[in-house]
Formats: sequence, structure tokens, C-alpha cells
Amino acid sequence: MKKIIFLLLISSQSFFAQNTTTVNTKVNVMGMDIMDVQVQETTSTQTQVEAPRNNSNTSNQDNRNSCTFPISGTEYSKVTASIKSQSFEETQLKIAKQAIKSNCMSSAQIKSICKMFSFEESKLEFAIFAHTYCTDKNNYYTLNDVFSYSTSVDSLNDAIEHK
Repeated sequence: MKKIIFLLLISSQSFFAQNTTTVNTKVNVMGMDIMDVQVQETTSTQTQVEAPRNNSNTSNQDNRNSCTFPISGTEYSKVTASIKSQSFEETQLKIAKQAIKSNCMSSAQIKSICKMFSFEESKLEFAIFAHTYCTDKNNYYTLNDVFSYSTSVDSLNDAIEHK
């Protein structure tokens, strides 16, 4: 009986010796990526699972409702620099929409971009569009401050309610 248990221990140890697992996790704190996630398992066959290496948790429209973390500060700075580099507000609006479509943003980041626009119409259009990609929709009311007219605030609230 002791020999059988001994053999069982040896075979289970050799089985576990063949398994190798590497785990790195991606930690995102307040929009700052710290490390990527990578899982690698080695047995008699090899299986690898990798998570995306960036924070584009809204890389396509199907995932747009799964925004959990806003774009990092560094990426946000790149977006705002790109918007500011354009001469025409229409082009700035297009760039802002492109950026938020592929990167989630917080209500504060969205508000900051709205403030870059001179025209009330552009602010409103972006605010309505960006709501879908906002990580903290419960704070979206803070965008009301960027508008000069109460009709714009009403239009934003109506658009959000009917989404």
C-alpha cells in the first residue's frame, strides 16, 4: 500500500513539474496603466491567453457600453494636443469624436474637451456623442457648466434620456 501511494506522489509531482503558468496583471488606477495581463500555460500542449495591451476598452462600437476605465493622462494629453493643432472647429470635432470612439473618457475629460470648442453647437454635439463612451455617467451633469444657454442643457439631457 505504501508503494502505491509513493508512486502516486511521484507521478503527481512530475505532472505538476510539467505545468508552468506565468501571470501578469494589468492594473489601471485612475487612468494610468501599470502592467499588462498575460497568461501562459504549458502542459503537454501549450496554451496562451493574452489580454489587450492598451486601454482601449471601447475599441469598437459593440464594446462601447463596457467603459470602465478612462483614457490615461498621457493618452489624453495626446488627444487634446491633436484637437488643439487643428485650425477649424469642424475638424477639431471630428478628431474629438474619433478619439473618444476608441478610448473611454471620464466626465471631467469630456467636459475639458467641450471647453475647447468655441461654438455652443459643437459643445453640444460632442457632449451628446461622448455620453456613450463615458466611464462615470453618474457625474455627467457636471457638463452642464460648459453651456452658455439653458436650451443646450435641456437638449443634452433630452438626448441622453432618449438613448
